[in-house]
Amino acid sequence: MVTGAEQFAVRDAGDAASAKLLNAYRSRIADPEDLSDLRGAFLTDALYRIPATRLARAQAGAGGRAYHYLLVDEPCGPAMGAFHGADLLHVFDKLSLVGADTPEHLTARDVGAWAAFAATGSPGWPAYAPEAAGNSRAIGGSPADARRMITEPPADDVTTLWPVEMPWEA
Repeated sequence: MVTGAEQFAVRDAGDAASAKLLNAYRSRIADPEDLSDLRGAFLTDALYRIPATRLARAQAGAGGRAYHYLLVDEPCGPAMGAFHGADLLHVFDKLSLVGADTPEHLTARDVGAWAAFAATGSPGWPAYAPEAAGNSRAIGGSPADARRMITEPPADDVTTLWPVEMPWEA
């Protein structure tokens, strides 16, 4: 059950902290005045990106291997963005289900990575190392992005403003 404290975690951080976080998110999106994009960016981080990165960090910190990726593709266009589960369209080579053709470079790279992970326990890119640059794979994108590694979490103001632990994680 979600408590009032959890619902208002950002508000309770204070107006100054909230304003800083809002401005930091504005620097990440194409149209800084688009409230829908701001909300989407914040909720994507709160629900998926930050917990996934924290889980990878914890797994690596406990001596295990974790492989981290970020979907940079928008298979249904910018209106839908990189929605939850969109990566499965890449995993199972089913972009055609949403009317998109699977580019040849994505089939070989992304579907191949998942097949390798299932067969060997490694998708073919380095395990997540929290302090390393280029510690995560970008999934999707153009042929020029093939095998592109990115750093998660990104070194920007948004990352520094997120609390170390969210109220519901305590």
